[in-house]
Amino acid sequence: KFHFNATSKQNLFLYPCEGSSVIWDKRYGTAFDPIRNNCYTLYGTEINTADPFVLIHGAILRSYGYAPPFLSEGWANYFSLAVHSMKKIIKSGQAISLKDLLNTVGYLKSDPAIADASAATFVRYLIDQYTPESFMKLYETADDMNLLSNIETIYAKSIITLESEWHNYIDTLNIPGALYTEFADRAEVMRNYPLTLEYSKIFAQQAGAKADSIFRIEKLSGAYFLNGDYFNAAKSMGVVSNIETANQGHFLSQAGYQMMNGDYELAYENLIKASSLDSANEVLKFNLALNWLYRGDTAIAGQIWHELIHNSTAAQLQGESRTMLGHILRKSGDANEKLEARNFLTVAISIFSQQTQADPSVPNPYLWTGIALVGLNDADNAYEQLNQALFLESRPFYIGMINLWMGKAADLRGKRAQAREHFSKVIAVESAAYNRDEAQKYLDRAYSQEK
Repeated sequence: KFHFNATSKQNLFLYPCEGSSVIWDKRYGTAFDPIRNNCYTLYGTEINTADPFVLIHGAILRSYGYAPPFLSEGWANYFSLAVHSMKKIIKSGQAISLKDLLNTVGYLKSDPAIADASAATFVRYLIDQYTPESFMKLYETADDMNLLSNIETIYAKSIITLESEWHNYIDTLNIPGALYTEFADRAEVMRNYPLTLEYSKIFAQQAGAKADSIFRIEKLSGAYFLNGDYFNAAKSMGVVSNIETANQGHFLSQAGYQMMNGDYELAYENLIKASSLDSANEVLKFNLALNWLYRGDTAIAGQIWHELIHNSTAAQLQGESRTMLGHILRKSGDANEKLEARNFLTVAISIFSQQTQADPSVPNPYLWTGIALVGLNDADNAYEQLNQALFLESRPFYIGMINLWMGKAADLRGKRAQAREHFSKVIAVESAAYNRDEAQKYLDRAYSQEK
């Protein structure tokens, strides 16, 4: 519509915190330097502002110059799902008058979420319902003082009339279902898991045919997992399992979530169903071993992991099976089994080290390296590896698991207060039941290799 052409490369900087070299927009944790074509964002486990909006806004400012932020930010959010948010805002009676938002000071002082959705949808309304040429004329002539009067002049309508038309536009605009899954995926990448769940629920409600229903409900189940709601994650997968009864993966996923929720017997039933469909599946065998472990039978769990170690060709299963079996055998009174445990744990660390070297940004190998190092009583290095995993991780299931093992490592280092802090965090977040129960135990007494 605007024949836009980015003529040069943009530079996107990811900061762990606000640096002093640029002026940050406190509303969104972003900064722009259009002259140098630089965009600045915050990126970490607790915040991620590296949204596509940032690059689009930077390109608009560089190509078309400054305009009141209501226009430039609204335009940059043209392709967002702001219509969904604006529908909720209007319905709840939280909408802010356009007169208050078209004054730049008022816009910047307003609730950022409401102001952002208002700008994005009003700009979209102007572009879609009128012409791109009219909007460009507004963009090029408006400033912080005359935006309202310029809008009324260019569109030959009062702001009250335009506001009424805009609200009607929002009310009648239909959002295609496919957009919800697209933006659910984007929200997940942005680590906004509550928004991922919100979009996934809407997407699931629009399910149609059998295959479509399975896809949508599986997405919903994954969104529940990301939010630490393992009960509803398992419940959703149960719906999928009832629709498609011959798919082993559905029963396996349901069992995994049930174990996270502490429903070990129900999980075992689903693991047996999955096994009846394909007993050779190695991921299934690993989860069966976990289930036996959580139900208190380390002997059967150990047998399954022993089998995986000797037969599996998957590096991840090799590493994790060696780690789990190593932790069982190190408690043995048999010297040979203790030696075997050390060998298993040492090889596991080598496997995870290769994975870390291949992609240092993935938290899982650091987590499992830390678990294996705890088994070797190398508490200092274990804590360092686990801390690196915690730096990279944002999902509550894994945050709980990491803190559990950090607590164990801290106890081995003789730092009881630090250990209790980590065990408390396991209980505070939406951890899996087995991690939470173990953390509760070690809040009362220190973890040691003998127990």
